[in-house]
Amino acid sequence: MSQDEARPKVAEKTSRLEWAVALLGLVLVLGAAGYMAAYGLAGPKRPPVLMIEQVSVVPVEGRYALRFEARNEGDATAASVQLAAELLEDGEVVERAEAVLDYLPRDSRREGAFLFSRDPQAYVLDLRIEGYTAP
Repeated sequence: MSQDEARPKVAEKTSRLEWAVALLGLVLVLGAAGYMAAYGLAGPKRPPVLMIEQVSVVPVEGRYALRFEARNEGDATAASVQLAAELLEDGEVVERAEAVLDYLPRDSRREGAFLFSRDPQAYVLDLRIEGYTAP
């Protein structure tokens, strides 16, 4: 066996297609890294801006489900969002219900329901967001 036969054959030239794919990959990786670095350095601009509103009231097996939508219009995520709903009559609390949303990312919406034994439509409703934690 001669020395030429023992050597592995080397490709003579890299094709233009291979160079184009490699360049595209480099651009994508550098672009993603640049975006993540810029986002990380800028950080959130505003804390969570949380809002809640009533969607509807639905009778459910002798109870009433007051459906709600919670929104986070801020730039930061809120976790363990504590919500409360109270039914008021003459300024006195007749019934109270609570709910917790595990996670409410920035610019997002979540739906849920408070369950009452009384019809919420017959009372003054007080919906509140009572607190949250930073994840």
